[in-house]
Amino acid sequence: MDIGGISVRLGSEWHTIPAVDDSLDGVPDRTWLTAVRHVRAGAPNSRRVDMVAVREAIKAIHARTAASMAAAGINVEDWSPEAMARAERQNFAGVEFFERKAPQKADAEPGHAIPDLSEVTGEDDAAATSGTSSAGATGPRPAKSNLTIEED
Repeated sequence: MDIGGISVRLGSEWHTIPAVDDSLDGVPDRTWLTAVRHVRAGAPNSRRVDMVAVREAIKAIHARTAASMAAAGINVEDWSPEAMARAERQNFAGVEFFERKAPQKADAEPGHAIPDLSEVTGEDDAAATSGTSSAGATGPRPAKSNLTIEED
């Protein structure tokens, strides 16, 4: 829950009222509570909380969270317009998506019919064997990998 605003219902309509401190926009409630607890632990008898210290604690929490996620390999993507354009260039340039056909049951015989190469790859047989794809890429197909995974 974001503490950057509060929603109130007036009559039958909901209205969002932003927080007095706009630096709290986008701050999750758990992060806010952790930061306030941290600051209050430094002066447990005080009835005042230093907002500068709270904001610094929030920044420190965000930094530790990001570092921990990076160390654990947890990927939280930045989906800004620039990041989206970069992802499209890196992952989808010249790529064509297709629907592979499911294997069909052979008529009057046990088992399944072996599909044509075009049904598996989405390309016609000539392009699949010549090294030219329907996406426009040319060159030999990559060889099968000789990578094996062994467990202890």
